[in-house]
Amino acid sequence: AHCGYFSFAAASLGARKVIAFEPMLENYRMLIKNMRDVNFSQFEGYPFGVFTSTCSMKLDVPSYQNSHYDWANIELNGNSQKKCIAQFLTLDEILTTVVLENVDILKISIGYAESEILRASNELSRVENICGEVSIGKEAIEPFVAILNNKGYTDVLTFQVPENETRTLFLASRTECAKAFHTT
Repeated sequence: AHCGYFSFAAASLGARKVIAFEPMLENYRMLIKNMRDVNFSQFEGYPFGVFTSTCSMKLDVPSYQNSHYDWANIELNGNSQKKCIAQFLTLDEILTTVVLENVDILKISIGYAESEILRASNELSRVENICGEVSIGKEAIEPFVAILNNKGYTDVLTFQVPENETRTLFLASRTECAKAFHTT
């Protein structure tokens, strides 16, 4: 969830409920503060992330750049002197133990392993639409779309990020992307 941009947007656009996950403690604190500041009572935030397995990981604390720490770009196995510990659950654990109702829109953008996380999930039948960023280049877009098609998403749109050839934006829907997302 980082510091809550998407959570805020979802709440502002009329979401009945927003459930957000953020493993980096500094980001999580800011997420909670930001959502408290907008007084959205149907918000739940959790201090863990999603990964391919349940685990704790030591993550690099990012370096100070241009007047801020870039907590959105975390290295999993970098060379930073400063480390922090973050907790992770699988997507299926989140969907079966935390999010107990069906999901209208799942947003995933974590900077690593998105396609592996979605491929490994057996609970995506409870999710109607998915959007986000996936860490893949042009050559992996077709196999990624096939993963989503195999999970029942019949309409998948992808957009290569021009300034970053390893990032692809995507929308996926069991019906039509245009019904769930503004696509113009």
